[in-house]
This record gives sequence, structure tokens and C-alpha cells, in this order.
Amino acid sequence: MHIDWRECSLVETVPGNVSGAPVIRGTRVRPEDLVVNRSQGLPWLVENFGIPAETVRAVFTFYDWHKSARAWHSA
Repeated sequence: MHIDWRECSLVETVPGNVSGAPVIRGTRVRPEDLVVNRSQGLPWLVENFGIPAETVRAVFTFYDWHKSARAWHSA
């Protein structure tokens, strides 16, 4: 599922940073990397990506909302 991360205030796109891919503000971590590794659990994500837990939770909240909104619109 494609998510338009430009709508998330925690995400930025910086030319030349990770080939211009959306990243968590001030990092080189793509939000998709958090989503793909979600099953590893919050402590693992915080430790391995160096992103604060509240930021990870907020990214997941945005992702879940976006996913459910899309499902509702396609029904």
C-alpha cells in the first residue's frame, strides 16, 4: 500500500538525503523501514533505528489511520 508521507508532520524529504526519499525529520530513517520492521517491537525499533518511542508510535498512528481511511474509501 502506498502512503503519502508528505502529509505526516514527522516526515521530510530532503534532496540528496536518501535519494530524496521521505525520512523521519532530522534522520536518514525512512518511515517505511519502521513499518516493515514493526513486528520486531517498539524497543527493538528504538534501539536499532535511534528514533524516540513517541516518534515511532506517531508514525504508526499516521500509517494506521491512512491505511484505514483508504480501506473505508474503497469499500
